[in-house]
Amino acid sequence: MAALVVVLGDIGRSPRMMNHACMLLDSTSYDVHILAYRESPMYPQLEASPRVHLHSIRAVSLCRSCFLLYALLRLFCQTFQILWILLRVRDIRVAFVQNPPAIPALALVLFVSFVKNFPVYLDWHNYSFSLLSIAGRSRKIVSLARLYERKVGFLADRHFCVSQAMQSDLAAHFHIR
Repeated sequence: MAALVVVLGDIGRSPRMMNHACMLLDSTSYDVHILAYRESPMYPQLEASPRVHLHSIRAVSLCRSCFLLYALLRLFCQTFQILWILLRVRDIRVAFVQNPPAIPALALVLFVSFVKNFPVYLDWHNYSFSLLSIAGRSRKIVSLARLYERKVGFLADRHFCVSQAMQSDLAAHFHIR
């Protein structure tokens, strides 16, 4: 049996997601499959465990000055890599997904969860659309990201947040409890 921990970032800089992986190791007999970038070390407990399987997502290297081309290429590469890994992991019982970034990971995990019948837990740290807005992306891109997060995020089986303020905001604006 297997559990997934999905982070579209550096797993070594995602302590909450590493804590989820440690909890799964300590309280279940599942193998823990982590899908993430590998730029810095994980917790020693995770590094040493034979039940932890790290599936490294490879970064796309391209000049970021052409954001739209970079974003589309990155989206395509991430989609292919994530889907490939998700379809290869057998007997998945549960998945934990970090948000942000949820594009494209959350939709892919939800699709595979529908096919393979396992629950998805979404850990809300922030919103992808707000980070895109802060980065100065166009209103259309920010609006599409907000719509994606609202509609796709709602489909997760369970939700938990980094703070009570985030919990209140999710309930008020996304109708997520």
